[in-house]
Amino acid sequence: MKRTFTTIACLGALFLSACTSDSSLPDPSGKGRIRAINAMPGSPEVVFKIEERTLGILPYKQWSTPTRFDDFEYNFNFDVKVPDEIGQDRVATLVTKIDADRDYVFVVTGTDVYDPTITIWETDVRAWTEGETVFEASFSHLSDTLGDVDVYFADPATPPLTGEQVATLSYGDVMDPMDFEQGAYVITITEAGNVNNVYFTSGENSFNATTSHTMALLDGNANDTTPYLVMTISDIGLSLRITDPSYVPTIRFVHAAKTLQAVDVYDDETLTSQVATGVTFGVATPDLPTATEDKVYYFTPAGSTATTLFSQPASSPPDSQHSSMYLIGDTDAWSGVYVTLDRSSASTFARLRIFHGAFENSVVNFYVLPRGEPRTEDSIPRMPRVGFGLLTASQELAAGSYDLYVTDISEELNQLAGPYELDVANGDVVFLQIVDTDDPTMIEFQDVSIP
Repeated sequence: MKRTFTTIACLGALFLSACTSDSSLPDPSGKGRIRAINAMPGSPEVVFKIEERTLGILPYKQWSTPTRFDDFEYNFNFDVKVPDEIGQDRVATLVTKIDADRDYVFVVTGTDVYDPTITIWETDVRAWTEGETVFEASFSHLSDTLGDVDVYFADPATPPLTGEQVATLSYGDVMDPMDFEQGAYVITITEAGNVNNVYFTSGENSFNATTSHTMALLDGNANDTTPYLVMTISDIGLSLRITDPSYVPTIRFVHAAKTLQAVDVYDDETLTSQVATGVTFGVATPDLPTATEDKVYYFTPAGSTATTLFSQPASSPPDSQHSSMYLIGDTDAWSGVYVTLDRSSASTFARLRIFHGAFENSVVNFYVLPRGEPRTEDSIPRMPRVGFGLLTASQELAAGSYDLYVTDISEELNQLAGPYELDVANGDVVFLQIVDTDDPTMIEFQDVSIP
């Protein structure tokens, strides 16, 4: 197996390929398969391109879909978005010759977004024949917090035994593909040479015959309850997040309903299984463990089970991930909005999301202006027409000081809240909500960020 390791510095100019005009190209002899993974913790989304064609927009831990291209030489470009700007910064370019029937994985690692390390894993594309009962798998080590590891991959009835590992890997390594009989398997990852120091054990996962799978051990981030996970992608582009089931998902409750008293939360109709106590207006609970199944939550007055104020179903939470439920509404018409939030930070900007919980104002505009800049009739809302009970899209803000405003969409001069002063640094993740006040013509911001 051929592996190429290249570090590319930030490039200020675009490289033009010699293969940009179809009329000047020779006939290809075949196609190679191309994909990429962003394994750079704390990075913004990395835009993976062949020449100037986007192949994938990759948050940390994500794969791009395998794509086949003619066997020519190309510029492979890696860009990142710049906050508050339309364009992107080019952080790396790699000139690579693609050969027919070869598989290329571009791996983005490093600690500096503007000076990433790009590694290529290269293998043959597997040609399957009818009747084969095996699948192909390859493991890689992309956790920069772990030393050498042993990888065990066996049926659920076979415990990991010293010497039975399928690979021993250092950071950045990838093993040669191996064949395994189709069926259910468990992945166990331990300290190299020490089967008793287990870092990760998956649940059972089934693999079909005549498929190829590339698996990467990665560090979890703020979205995960597990410190490590495995991200796998098949040869046809099916991506799977494999987690350790001993790390359960969580939920937190965020109280955004002005007319709702403090509540206790239960996850059973008989009100015997209490989840949270005394959740008050404007307050968010800590992350609370929950089960990986559909739930109905019941809300009662704090300290009393004499009545149920309302109940709210919640769909099955993602394995080993965090979720939230915002409590909203008006008297006797309360409900919960169940969401999974992106909590991940980026080293090059701050993230902001705002939840609209102000019942008295159904649709509003949000403005984010530099500190001290007045809002005028020429100001453009950054998050326009946000409806009650909805979250804004994630906003990427350059480090600095801002003033936030909310207006009525029907009358832009009708200011409902602001200026709310917000100071952010690179890496910050801020969650705000707007809620009703005693004055029905005014609303307020509340900070419900995750500690």
